Amino acid sequence: MIRVVLIAALIAASGAATAGERKVYAGDEAKALKCAFVISATANTLETAGFLGRNYARGANVISYAILQKYVSGTERQKLAALKAVGARRDVNQTLTEFQAEAKACLRKFPID
Repeated sequence: MIRVVLIAALIAASGAATAGERKVYAGDEAKALKCAFVISATANTLETAGFLGRNYARGANVISYAILQKYVSGTERQKLAALKAVGARRDVNQTLTEFQAEAKACLRKFPID
């Protein structure tokens, strides 16, 4: 599975969770989750393969984290579970293809400035 540094940030920021805390995302929040995953996972994949420097990958993870914080509701654990679910639905090739096709649109739709 793709290493997602973003997950560590979410776990560190999360509080105690209960089993009944499951959340289903739809609409723009689901799109924001997908964008955050695709940006972060692509950067981490490229870093691991030696095509992207560590600082650039960290920058992409910061962008993904900011998208989650600004555009996705729920607890950090809910966001983490949803992010894992997004990742479980795609492989590396699909993620890279989606990044190529959608990254610019993601950043326009979910600006972090």
